[in-house]
Amino acid sequence: MISISPGPRIPLTKLTLFNAENGRGKTTFSAILRSLAQNNPTLVIKRQRLGSNNPPHVVLQIGNRSYNFQNNSWSASFQDVAVFDDSFVTENVCLGLEISKQNKQKLHELILGASGIALNSQLQTHVARIEEHNRSLREKEAAIPASARGNYSIDAFCALQPILDITSRQLM
Repeated sequence: MISISPGPRIPLTKLTLFNAENGRGKTTFSAILRSLAQNNPTLVIKRQRLGSNNPPHVVLQIGNRSYNFQNNSWSASFQDVAVFDDSFVTENVCLGLEISKQNKQKLHELILGASGIALNSQLQTHVARIEEHNRSLREKEAAIPASARGNYSIDAFCALQPILDITSRQLM
């Protein structure tokens, strides 16, 4: 069993930057924090050391609370953390020459913030309802054959008043 002894305790503040040489654990630590925030154990499991016989075990102390990763799951999640690293850029902005629709959506959400995202969600609900209404109108329009409408447009045809005594009238 390999155990890593804890180093000096460095308190995390609202903005904490990490800088170190390659191979010193920055990416692993970022993955651990992201895993805790998203309650996504896969991010930690993928960082397991090569050749290790034991599954990853992590203990984080945040404030007065301890968060443990053991048996491939967290004891609790802590969502008040954001990690701005290569993974963040890839998911939210762009990596490479092509900006995907998902990159644009994530960047849009990043700029809007939580309240903007909530408003956008409400807007999208209204847009979906309008699209459904328009689809229904197109179906109803298609149900009236052009031969039945004659020279009338759909609106003019639908505005015609019904002839109540149609059965008693003679055809001309």
